[in-house]
Amino acid sequence: MTTALAREFLQAYPTPAAVAGLTERQWQRWARAHRLSEARTQELWAVLQQPQLPVPAHVVRAKTRLMQTLLTELAPAVAAVEAYRQAVENFFAALPAAQWIRTLPIGEHGVTAPTLWARLGDAPGRWESFQHLQAQAGTVPVTVKSGKQQSRPLPLRVRQGLALRGRSGGLPLAALERVGPGVLRRAAGAR
Repeated sequence: MTTALAREFLQAYPTPAAVAGLTERQWQRWARAHRLSEARTQELWAVLQQPQLPVPAHVVRAKTRLMQTLLTELAPAVAAVEAYRQAVENFFAALPAAQWIRTLPIGEHGVTAPTLWARLGDAPGRWESFQHLQAQAGTVPVTVKSGKQQSRPLPLRVRQGLALRGRSGGLPLAALERVGPGVLRRAAGAR
């Protein structure tokens, strides 16, 4: 369900009987229409030929209907996510600093430079300095001293907020911690 290919296959062949009735010639034609490589076509054909457990007809009918309904509901969500991703990419590409931003090491954990910049916005003049930008991003560390040791973790409220946002698509803590003052100085207009 995570790929367009899988969704299209399930729409074309929604039941085990439809898949079992698929001939190699029909499969080759479907695979060519979907631009699958020869190796991938053969690999998937081998998977399709594996024996399946028998399922009662009433279960097949109910589950087929459910799957078709889920595919119908999923289509607008997939389109909306793709449109949003494209809008983020277009916004990012229009930034004067896009060239050097793409060189930053913040692509881990699903966070990309375009996503980070789209969340920060395109009005760098609103920050008086990189520290203000850093504060808005929630990456201002707090010095903690304990005996001879000193550390600068992010504030607890920020860490908790990031953990909550992480579950709903927010920026992961590790990605924000990698955005150092030098990067933020550039984003804030190098003041």
